[in-house]
Amino acid sequence: MPGQQSADQSGDVADKVEDNLNDSYDKENLIEIQDFNISVDSEKETYFVGETDSYNLTFTPENTSYKSLLISSSDSTIVNIDQSEEKLHFLAPGEVTVTAISERNPNLIKSLKFNVQN
Repeated sequence: MPGQQSADQSGDVADKVEDNLNDSYDKENLIEIQDFNISVDSEKETYFVGETDSYNLTFTPENTSYKSLLISSSDSTIVNIDQSEEKLHFLAPGEVTVTAISERNPNLIKSLKFNVQN
């Protein structure tokens, strides 16, 4: 049947891609993430609407193979996160928490709390 043949071919391609990835991925030299920290440049807890601040990420060990983090705001109407530029944009008054979670190890979680005023 044409449908089954197509499914079989897709499965074969997926298996070959996975084999190639496994062959080229040097598992012995991967360095597990042990911890990370998130901080802001100004080191203050109170911001005003319209301000922007950069955040910094540090990892332990520094050369970990896993630096992917999920960074979120408890209320994106108060603080917007620009992950590509590592910036926080303070948009409205209120209290908000910015949380970073390691994608590799979801037990590694860091949070920053901010108060935003007019």
